[in-house]
Amino acid sequence: MLVKIIITGFLFVILCAINLYPSKALRVLPSKNRNALVTNETLVRGLYSAPDAGDRLAVFRYVFSSLDDEVTVYPTENYYYFECALGGVPLKGNIGLLAHSRDAGLVSFGYEEQYAVTDISHRPLARELSLTAQDGVYLKKLSDFKYSISFEGKTVIFNLNEIGVSPPRKARLSPDETFVGPSFDESGLQFYLIYNKRCNTLFWILNEDDSVPEQFLSYTSELLIGRRTEFAFYDDKENNRKILIGVKDGNMIRNTWYDGPFDQLPDNYIKLGSVELQKYIEACYEDARGKIDKYGISLDKKDARVAIVPYVNYSNRDELVKLIDSFRASSKSKIDFYCKLTKARYVELKTR
Repeated sequence: MLVKIIITGFLFVILCAINLYPSKALRVLPSKNRNALVTNETLVRGLYSAPDAGDRLAVFRYVFSSLDDEVTVYPTENYYYFECALGGVPLKGNIGLLAHSRDAGLVSFGYEEQYAVTDISHRPLARELSLTAQDGVYLKKLSDFKYSISFEGKTVIFNLNEIGVSPPRKARLSPDETFVGPSFDESGLQFYLIYNKRCNTLFWILNEDDSVPEQFLSYTSELLIGRRTEFAFYDDKENNRKILIGVKDGNMIRNTWYDGPFDQLPDNYIKLGSVELQKYIEACYEDARGKIDKYGISLDKKDARVAIVPYVNYSNRDELVKLIDSFRASSKSKIDFYCKLTKARYVELKTR
Protein backbone atom coordinates (compact mmCIF):
# COMPACT_ATOMS: atom_id res chain seq x y z
CA MET A 1 0.00 0.00 0.00
CA LEU A 2 1.28 3.43 -0.90
CA VAL A 3 2.49 5.51 2.02
CA LYS A 4 2.44 9.20 1.35
CA ILE A 5 4.14 11.71 3.60
CA ILE A 6 2.19 14.94 3.46
CA ILE A 7 3.82 18.06 4.82
CA THR A 8 0.77 19.92 5.88
CA GLY A 9 2.40 22.77 7.74
CA PHE A 10 -0.36 24.28 9.75
CA LEU A 11 -4.05 25.00 9.25
CA PHE A 12 -5.42 28.21 10.57
CA VAL A 13 -8.46 30.12 11.78
CA ILE A 14 -8.61 33.92 11.87
CA LEU A 15 -8.24 35.16 15.43
CA CYS A 16 -11.33 37.31 15.40
CA ALA A 17 -13.50 34.80 13.54
CA ILE A 18 -13.74 32.05 16.13
CA ASN A 19 -17.41 32.68 16.96
CA LEU A 20 -18.99 29.98 14.80
CA TYR A 21 -22.69 29.23 14.49
CA PRO A 22 -23.82 28.31 18.03
CA SER A 23 -25.79 25.11 18.54
CA LYS A 24 -26.66 22.79 21.37
CA ALA A 25 -23.34 20.99 20.88
CA LEU A 26 -21.24 24.15 20.77
CA ARG A 27 -20.11 26.14 23.79
CA VAL A 28 -19.57 29.81 23.01
CA LEU A 29 -17.72 31.33 25.94
CA PRO A 30 -17.59 34.99 26.96
CA SER A 31 -15.14 37.04 24.92
CA LYS A 32 -14.19 40.66 24.64
CA ASN A 33 -14.34 40.21 20.85
CA ARG A 34 -17.66 38.37 20.93
CA ASN A 35 -18.74 39.56 17.48
CA ALA A 36 -16.93 37.76 14.66
CA LEU A 37 -15.72 40.60 12.47
CA VAL A 38 -12.73 40.64 10.12
CA THR A 39 -11.70 44.10 9.02
CA ASN A 40 -9.36 45.54 6.42
CA GLU A 41 -8.07 47.84 9.15
CA THR A 42 -6.74 44.85 11.11
CA LEU A 43 -5.03 43.47 8.01
CA VAL A 44 -3.39 46.76 7.08
CA ARG A 45 -2.25 47.44 10.65
CA GLY A 46 -0.56 44.04 10.69
CA LEU A 47 1.09 44.59 7.32
CA TYR A 48 2.85 47.64 8.76
CA SER A 49 3.62 46.10 12.16
CA ALA A 50 7.12 45.80 13.52
CA PRO A 51 7.76 42.11 14.39
CA ASP A 52 10.07 40.25 12.05
CA ALA A 53 8.09 37.39 10.51
CA GLY A 54 11.21 35.22 10.67
CA ASP A 55 11.64 35.65 14.44
CA ARG A 56 9.64 32.77 15.92
CA LEU A 57 9.48 34.04 19.48
CA ALA A 58 8.63 37.57 18.34
CA VAL A 59 5.73 36.22 16.27
CA PHE A 60 4.52 34.15 19.22
CA ARG A 61 4.69 37.28 21.40
CA TYR A 62 2.65 39.23 18.84
CA VAL A 63 0.00 36.52 18.55
CA PHE A 64 -0.23 35.73 22.26
CA SER A 65 -0.50 39.40 23.24
CA SER A 66 -3.43 39.75 20.79
CA LEU A 67 -5.51 37.01 22.42
CA ASP A 68 -8.41 37.56 24.80
CA ASP A 69 -7.90 36.45 28.37
CA GLU A 70 -10.06 33.40 27.62
CA VAL A 71 -10.37 31.60 24.29
CA THR A 72 -11.93 28.41 22.93
CA VAL A 73 -10.10 25.81 20.85
CA TYR A 74 -12.84 24.36 18.65
CA PRO A 75 -10.96 21.89 16.40
CA THR A 76 -10.60 18.52 18.11
CA GLU A 77 -6.91 18.12 17.32
CA ASN A 78 -6.44 21.03 19.78
CA TYR A 79 -4.84 23.60 17.51
CA TYR A 80 -5.85 27.22 18.07
CA TYR A 81 -5.59 28.61 14.55
CA PHE A 82 -4.86 32.19 13.55
CA GLU A 83 -3.99 34.42 10.65
CA CYS A 84 -2.06 37.68 10.73
CA ALA A 85 0.16 39.81 8.53
CA LEU A 86 3.53 41.05 9.75
CA GLY A 87 5.76 43.45 7.84
CA GLY A 88 4.10 42.72 4.52
CA VAL A 89 4.15 38.95 5.02
CA PRO A 90 0.72 37.30 5.48
CA LEU A 91 0.99 34.38 7.87
CA LYS A 92 -1.20 31.51 9.03
CA GLY A 93 -0.36 29.48 12.09
CA ASN A 94 -1.45 27.90 15.33
CA ILE A 95 -0.86 27.41 19.01
CA GLY A 96 -1.14 23.70 19.80
CA LEU A 97 -2.12 22.05 23.08
CA LEU A 98 -1.67 18.50 21.87
CA ALA A 99 -3.21 15.69 23.87
CA HIS A 100 -0.08 13.54 23.97
CA SER A 101 2.34 16.26 25.11
CA ARG A 102 0.54 19.14 26.85
CA ASP A 103 0.61 17.63 30.33
CA ALA A 104 4.41 17.68 30.06
CA GLY A 105 4.17 21.46 29.75
CA LEU A 106 4.86 21.60 26.00
CA VAL A 107 3.12 24.17 23.79
CA SER A 108 3.61 23.84 20.05
CA PHE A 109 3.70 26.93 17.87
CA GLY A 110 4.05 27.14 14.13
CA TYR A 111 3.25 29.36 11.19
CA GLU A 112 3.91 29.71 7.49
CA GLU A 113 3.62 32.27 4.76
CA GLN A 114 0.40 32.41 2.78
CA TYR A 115 0.81 32.99 -0.90
CA ALA A 116 -1.80 33.50 -3.59
CA VAL A 117 0.54 33.08 -6.57
CA THR A 118 2.69 29.98 -6.89
CA ASP A 119 6.33 30.76 -7.59
CA ILE A 120 8.68 27.79 -7.69
CA SER A 121 11.66 30.11 -7.19
CA HIS A 122 10.29 31.33 -3.85
CA ARG A 123 10.48 29.16 -0.78
CA PRO A 124 7.64 30.21 1.55
CA LEU A 125 8.59 31.19 5.07
CA ALA A 126 7.75 28.48 7.62
CA ARG A 127 8.69 28.23 11.26
CA GLU A 128 8.02 25.76 14.10
CA LEU A 129 8.74 26.07 17.78
CA SER A 130 8.20 23.94 20.87
CA LEU A 131 7.73 26.17 23.90
CA THR A 132 8.24 25.22 27.54
CA ALA A 133 8.97 26.90 30.86
CA GLN A 134 12.58 27.29 29.71
CA ASP A 135 11.26 29.73 27.11
CA GLY A 136 9.15 31.57 29.69
CA VAL A 137 5.97 29.85 28.49
CA TYR A 138 4.13 28.17 31.36
CA LEU A 139 1.35 25.72 30.58
CA LYS A 140 -0.89 24.69 33.49
CA LYS A 141 -3.67 22.10 33.54
CA LEU A 142 -6.81 23.45 35.23
CA SER A 143 -9.04 20.50 34.26
CA ASP A 144 -9.27 17.90 31.50
CA PHE A 145 -10.69 20.52 29.13
CA LYS A 146 -9.17 23.73 30.47
CA TYR A 147 -5.54 24.87 30.44
CA SER A 148 -3.80 28.19 30.97
CA ILE A 149 -0.71 29.59 29.26
CA SER A 150 1.30 32.33 30.94
CA PHE A 151 3.92 34.36 29.10
CA GLU A 152 5.58 37.68 29.96
CA GLY A 153 3.03 38.65 32.58
CA LYS A 154 -0.07 37.67 30.63
CA THR A 155 -2.22 34.56 31.22
CA VAL A 156 -4.70 33.15 28.72
CA ILE A 157 -7.16 30.37 29.53
CA PHE A 158 -7.65 27.87 26.71
CA ASN A 159 -10.96 26.00 26.78
CA LEU A 160 -10.79 22.76 24.81
CA ASN A 161 -13.86 21.59 22.94
CA GLU A 162 -15.85 19.25 25.19
CA ILE A 163 -18.16 17.99 22.45
CA GLY A 164 -18.98 14.65 24.09
CA VAL A 165 -18.93 11.16 22.63
CA SER A 166 -22.61 10.54 21.94
CA PRO A 167 -23.27 8.47 18.78
CA PRO A 168 -25.33 9.83 15.85
CA ARG A 169 -29.03 10.34 16.60
CA LYS A 170 -30.41 11.09 13.14
CA ALA A 171 -28.06 9.13 10.90
CA ARG A 172 -28.62 5.38 10.72
CA LEU A 173 -25.77 2.89 11.03
CA SER A 174 -25.92 -0.63 9.65
CA PRO A 175 -25.26 -3.69 11.87
CA ASP A 176 -21.76 -3.80 10.32
CA GLU A 177 -20.97 -0.22 11.35
CA THR A 178 -19.55 1.17 14.59
CA PHE A 179 -19.41 4.77 15.77
CA VAL A 180 -15.75 5.50 16.58
CA GLY A 181 -15.80 9.11 17.71
CA PRO A 182 -16.72 12.75 17.00
CA SER A 183 -14.80 15.43 15.16
CA PHE A 184 -15.02 19.20 15.12
CA ASP A 185 -13.29 20.42 11.99
CA GLU A 186 -11.64 23.82 11.58
CA SER A 187 -14.11 24.46 8.76
CA GLY A 188 -16.79 24.75 11.46
CA LEU A 189 -18.50 21.51 10.42
CA GLN A 190 -18.81 18.55 12.76
CA PHE A 191 -18.41 14.93 11.72
CA TYR A 192 -18.78 11.40 13.01
CA LEU A 193 -16.05 8.86 12.30
CA ILE A 194 -17.57 5.48 11.41
CA TYR A 195 -16.00 2.03 11.01
CA ASN A 196 -17.53 -0.61 8.74
CA LYS A 197 -16.20 -4.05 9.66
CA ARG A 198 -17.55 -5.72 6.53
CA CYS A 199 -15.84 -3.22 4.26
CA ASN A 200 -12.97 -2.71 6.71
CA THR A 201 -13.19 1.03 6.16
CA LEU A 202 -13.16 4.21 8.22
CA PHE A 203 -15.20 7.10 6.86
CA TRP A 204 -16.73 10.44 7.79
CA ILE A 205 -20.41 11.37 7.93
CA LEU A 206 -21.71 14.86 8.61
CA ASN A 207 -23.05 15.51 12.11
CA GLU A 208 -26.55 16.85 11.48
CA ASP A 209 -27.93 16.27 14.97
CA ASP A 210 -27.84 20.01 15.66
CA SER A 211 -27.48 23.04 13.41
CA VAL A 212 -25.15 22.73 10.42
CA PRO A 213 -23.42 25.99 9.37
CA GLU A 214 -23.51 25.20 5.67
CA GLN A 215 -25.81 25.41 2.65
CA PHE A 216 -25.75 22.69 0.03
CA LEU A 217 -25.96 22.71 -3.74
CA SER A 218 -27.70 19.60 -5.08
CA TYR A 219 -25.41 18.97 -8.03
CA THR A 220 -27.20 15.69 -8.74
CA SER A 221 -29.86 13.75 -6.88
CA GLU A 222 -27.12 12.10 -4.80
CA LEU A 223 -24.21 14.57 -4.87
CA LEU A 224 -24.25 17.57 -2.54
CA ILE A 225 -21.62 20.35 -2.55
CA GLY A 226 -21.16 22.74 0.37
CA ARG A 227 -21.44 26.30 -0.90
CA ARG A 228 -19.02 27.62 1.74
CA THR A 229 -16.64 24.69 2.28
CA GLU A 230 -16.92 22.99 -1.13
CA PHE A 231 -16.99 19.67 0.74
CA ALA A 232 -18.65 17.01 -1.42
CA PHE A 233 -21.09 14.54 0.11
CA TYR A 234 -22.84 11.45 -1.13
CA ASP A 235 -26.44 11.89 -0.05
CA ASP A 236 -27.18 8.50 1.49
CA LYS A 237 -30.92 9.00 1.74
CA GLU A 238 -31.58 5.39 2.69
CA ASN A 239 -29.63 5.86 5.91
CA ASN A 240 -30.41 9.56 6.43
CA ARG A 241 -26.79 10.69 6.31
CA LYS A 242 -24.25 12.52 4.20
CA ILE A 243 -20.98 10.69 3.52
CA LEU A 244 -17.95 12.88 2.83
CA ILE A 245 -16.46 11.82 -0.52
CA GLY A 246 -14.45 14.82 -1.71
CA VAL A 247 -12.66 18.07 -0.87
CA LYS A 248 -11.55 20.70 -3.37
CA ASP A 249 -7.97 20.03 -4.42
CA GLY A 250 -6.98 23.70 -4.19
CA ASN A 251 -7.90 23.71 -0.51
CA MET A 252 -5.74 20.66 0.12
CA ILE A 253 -2.79 22.10 -1.80
CA ARG A 254 -3.00 25.46 -0.03
CA ASN A 255 -3.64 23.81 3.32
CA THR A 256 -6.75 25.87 4.07
CA TRP A 257 -9.49 25.39 6.67
CA TYR A 258 -11.38 23.37 4.08
CA ASP A 259 -8.97 20.50 3.38
CA GLY A 260 -11.14 17.97 5.19
CA PRO A 261 -11.34 16.43 8.68
CA PHE A 262 -8.58 13.85 8.14
CA ASP A 263 -6.57 15.25 11.06
CA GLN A 264 -9.36 16.42 13.38
CA LEU A 265 -9.63 13.28 15.51
CA PRO A 266 -11.16 13.07 19.01
CA ASP A 267 -7.79 13.33 20.74
CA ASN A 268 -9.10 14.57 24.08
CA TYR A 269 -11.38 11.57 24.43
CA ILE A 270 -8.65 9.19 23.26
CA LYS A 271 -6.49 10.67 26.02
CA LEU A 272 -9.24 10.07 28.59
CA GLY A 273 -9.81 6.50 27.37
CA SER A 274 -13.41 7.00 26.25
CA VAL A 275 -12.58 6.65 22.53
CA GLU A 276 -10.49 3.87 21.02
CA LEU A 277 -8.95 4.66 17.66
CA GLN A 278 -5.78 2.62 17.23
CA LYS A 279 -7.46 -0.74 16.60
CA TYR A 280 -9.65 0.69 13.85
CA ILE A 281 -6.72 2.39 12.11
CA GLU A 282 -4.65 -0.78 12.26
CA ALA A 283 -7.59 -2.80 10.92
CA CYS A 284 -7.99 -0.49 7.92
CA TYR A 285 -4.39 0.51 7.24
CA GLU A 286 -2.14 -2.53 7.07
CA ASP A 287 1.05 -0.48 6.85
CA ALA A 288 0.24 1.16 10.19
CA ARG A 289 -0.04 -2.07 12.21
CA GLY A 290 2.35 -2.10 15.13
CA LYS A 291 3.78 1.26 14.11
CA ILE A 292 1.44 3.74 15.81
CA ASP A 293 0.30 4.70 19.30
CA LYS A 294 -3.27 5.15 20.51
CA TYR A 295 -3.57 8.51 18.73
CA GLY A 296 -2.41 7.10 15.41
CA ILE A 297 0.96 8.82 15.83
CA SER A 298 4.03 7.08 14.42
CA LEU A 299 6.15 5.34 17.05
CA ASP A 300 9.29 6.15 15.06
CA LYS A 301 8.45 9.68 13.96
CA LYS A 302 6.59 11.56 16.66
CA ASP A 303 5.64 14.46 14.39
CA ALA A 304 3.69 12.21 11.99
CA ARG A 305 0.30 10.56 12.35
CA VAL A 306 -2.02 8.53 10.17
CA ALA A 307 -4.51 10.75 8.38
CA ILE A 308 -7.88 9.16 7.66
CA VAL A 309 -8.65 10.05 4.04
CA PRO A 310 -11.50 8.02 2.52
CA TYR A 311 -12.31 10.86 0.13
CA VAL A 312 -10.79 12.28 -3.04
CA ASN A 313 -9.38 15.67 -3.94
CA TYR A 314 -11.45 16.95 -6.84
CA SER A 315 -10.89 19.82 -9.26
CA ASN A 316 -14.38 19.88 -10.76
CA ARG A 317 -17.71 18.42 -9.77
CA ASP A 318 -18.10 16.24 -12.83
CA GLU A 319 -15.18 14.14 -11.56
CA LEU A 320 -17.28 13.23 -8.55
CA VAL A 321 -20.28 12.30 -10.68
CA LYS A 322 -18.08 10.00 -12.76
CA LEU A 323 -16.57 8.51 -9.60
CA ILE A 324 -19.97 7.64 -8.13
CA ASP A 325 -21.14 6.24 -11.46
CA SER A 326 -18.02 4.09 -11.77
CA PHE A 327 -18.50 2.69 -8.27
CA ARG A 328 -22.09 1.82 -9.03
CA ALA A 329 -21.26 0.23 -12.39
CA SER A 330 -18.50 -1.94 -10.91
CA SER A 331 -20.41 -2.99 -7.78
CA LYS A 332 -22.15 -6.34 -7.57
CA SER A 333 -24.21 -5.34 -4.54
CA LYS A 334 -25.19 -2.37 -2.40
CA ILE A 335 -22.61 -3.24 0.25
CA ASP A 336 -19.96 -3.46 -2.48
CA PHE A 337 -20.91 0.06 -3.56
CA TYR A 338 -20.57 1.37 0.02
CA CYS A 339 -17.19 -0.34 0.35
CA LYS A 340 -15.89 1.38 -2.77
CA LEU A 341 -17.36 4.71 -1.67
CA THR A 342 -15.66 4.65 1.74
CA LYS A 343 -12.36 2.92 1.07
CA ALA A 344 -9.08 4.59 2.03
CA ARG A 345 -7.58 6.38 -0.94
CA TYR A 346 -4.09 5.95 0.52
CA VAL A 347 -2.32 5.78 3.86
CA GLU A 348 -1.09 9.18 4.91
CA LEU A 349 1.40 9.86 7.65
CA LYS A 350 0.76 13.54 8.19
CA THR A 351 3.62 15.57 9.60
CA ARG A 352 2.20 17.47 12.53
